[in-house]
Amino acid sequence: MQMAAKCGAHKLATPQGSAWQDQVRLILTKDGNAVAQVLNAGEMTSSLVAHLIKSSGCRLCCRISTGKATGVIKIFGDEDLDDQYAFERERDVLIEMKDTGLVPRLKAYSDPNQWLLMEDVGNADAIHTFTPVEFARKLGAWIAEFEAVAPCQQASGNWLGYFRKLGLEGPLRAIDGAEETLAQTPLCGLVLSRNDPALHNHLQRADGRLLGCDFEKSTLRPRGWDYVNTWQALVERFPDNVDDVLPAFYDGFDHAHRGGLIMAELNAVARIFFLAQFWVEQNRFGEAA
Repeated sequence: MQMAAKCGAHKLATPQGSAWQDQVRLILTKDGNAVAQVLNAGEMTSSLVAHLIKSSGCRLCCRISTGKATGVIKIFGDEDLDDQYAFERERDVLIEMKDTGLVPRLKAYSDPNQWLLMEDVGNADAIHTFTPVEFARKLGAWIAEFEAVAPCQQASGNWLGYFRKLGLEGPLRAIDGAEETLAQTPLCGLVLSRNDPALHNHLQRADGRLLGCDFEKSTLRPRGWDYVNTWQALVERFPDNVDDVLPAFYDGFDHAHRGGLIMAELNAVARIFFLAQFWVEQNRFGEAA
């Protein structure tokens, strides 16, 4: 069942009783004409129809349709600076990476009202479209390709110093050989990283490759950080297939990687990070008990 609510010159059709209606209604009251004209290549339309894709906290993602064309609008809350920074980070990544084919194409955005209008690539959630091994291989390649074209800068030091900055001194001391291994593994500069290991934030393109989405946490991190961070997520998501999934992830990244990272070193860093995080969780659980 649907209901239509007046939104300026438009009608917003949403599932009845959904709590997210007011947020969408407010944005389209302000900017509905602009959204409709962008989707219709400058032509006016009498209505917009919105269908919820997902809602999380102050973030809202909807599919918007004019009848002729569709797009995806992501609306950010405006409660505090965290909302503003999240919007700005994602906006900047989509602008910076717009010609790479690795992220959805940005059609329009509003700084005052904090929304992004992107191309609609459908509901092809990659983690459910491919087998775990296929997904891991494609994900490894996507991370390497993204890293190869993302903005970067020089940095000195090693992974031990970086992990210490993350507050992992305790677990590193508890893991045999971890500090020595990390101290011998240099950083290869900083690169704009997605910095979010959530595996469901990847979509399948029409050609079968991946698109990354949700860049709210993006920031400069050591080159290889997204690989290290995602290594752990794959182990946790596919524990029964880890012996096949991790080699596929390695293979995908290695074939697409065009930098100076040594894969044996990167895998060692990833394993240590996984063990350190596991140590933290175990000790947190012990303290709670």
